[in-house]
Amino acid sequence: MSLRIVYTDDFPADVAAQARWYARQRDEALALDYAHAVEATLEFLAQHPEIGTLCNYPEPPLAGLRFYLVEKPFDRHLIYYRISDEELVAFRVVPGARDLPRRLLDPPGAE
Repeated sequence: MSLRIVYTDDFPADVAAQARWYARQRDEALALDYAHAVEATLEFLAQHPEIGTLCNYPEPPLAGLRFYLVEKPFDRHLIYYRISDEELVAFRVVPGARDLPRRLLDPPGAE
């Protein structure tokens, strides 16, 4: 059984910001490849939701989060999500080399 995927407001903004960066750095094809990799990873997580590592961040808004790497070649990016009985809530997708968990609490595009 696959969970239904739902998105926080920040998740699509994160994907769009990173895709724009890839488009500027190289081309639109790479930006689309990134967006497809994120979606494919979410589909995988919806089928295997407990595969992600459970976070133990002390900040209350981050309670219950799990993370999992986006599929290659974008595996430096982490998808943060929560699971319930019927849903996988896509919380954020961020480069893993950032100051986490502070980065998870910032609005999309904040540096």
